[in-house]
Amino acid sequence: MRNDGQPISDAELAETARLNTRTGPFFTRARIKELLSLTDNEVDELIANHNLLAVTTEDEVELFPAFQLNTDRTQLRENIRCLVQILLASGVDPWVVVYWLTAPIKERENERPINLVDHDEQTSNLLLSMAREDAAQWRMVWRQNE
Repeated sequence: MRNDGQPISDAELAETARLNTRTGPFFTRARIKELLSLTDNEVDELIANHNLLAVTTEDEVELFPAFQLNTDRTQLRENIRCLVQILLASGVDPWVVVYWLTAPIKERENERPINLVDHDEQTSNLLLSMAREDAAQWRMVWRQNE
């Protein structure tokens, strides 16, 4: 059932499954605080400084993509943090950043930035360059629409 009491359609279930496969799991604020040993103020500061990617669902739930944490989930992945900073500084919605980080790159055998960013310095630099280019384009679009 959805929040409005209506049954969830097969199409909605399929879309949810597709998104979960693409983006991976998310953490709540309580869980991210616990994993990283942070206070609410520290979480707010990380978000405000574009060091932690937080998205808000349609029903106003704040979530944090798990892909931005290291494998033992005790620290933020530095290379992901750098990409998040660049992309969020453009003013784009955080969900766009989630999609950017999880989008397959044809030139890299459909690997995704979240899987490539830690491979080697050359790949990391390529992704940083791509992020800067896309962020610049997004800023231009925002300015045109103001």
